[in-house]
Amino acid sequence: MRLAAHFVRGNKVRSFLMSLIVVWSVCLGSESAWGQNAAQPAGKHWALLIGVEKYERVTPLRFTVEDVKRLAVTLKRVGGYAPECILEITDSAECKPTKTAIMDKLPKWLKNVGPNDSLLIYFSGHGFLENDKGYLAPIDINAADLVSTGIPTAWFRQQLAACPAHIKLLILDSCHAGAEKGGRQGSRRLGRSARRIV
Repeated sequence: MRLAAHFVRGNKVRSFLMSLIVVWSVCLGSESAWGQNAAQPAGKHWALLIGVEKYERVTPLRFTVEDVKRLAVTLKRVGGYAPECILEITDSAECKPTKTAIMDKLPKWLKNVGPNDSLLIYFSGHGFLENDKGYLAPIDINAADLVSTGIPTAWFRQQLAACPAHIKLLILDSCHAGAEKGGRQGSRRLGRSARRIV
């Protein structure tokens, strides 16, 4: 099972997002809610949380790192996530959200996830669109060279598709999160054909 959601920033949306994740985490505890076979062993709950604020070459953001921290606390307290099953990649974490770090760490970390497990992936940061291709923005992105410095949304989704988790939830809290599905409304020019909503 896979569910992708796209959220826009704002206090009401943050509250909704946290409520959604709490409900999702509680539902994970109910095997019947997901039609899981009672004879099947219960799996682990995994969460990869990425928050980027202090961009080097594009407009910095606010609250993304705090969102990741609060989400991690909520997952531990309410969702029953073990601390070792949560990976935080933020400006203030040991693992910084550079393109190299994310693209190196994600495939290796996903190898820990088994077929009976659940997986939550949360990205909070800028998203860009160029030539109808979406890019998630690591801290070192250059808006003038998205192909070389951005993380293709398609690559991100391929990594998740290859993961054997029984249940997957992907939340992209960024502009153009569903870029490959189309839609450019509300965008403004950044240079060449790159677009972003602030």
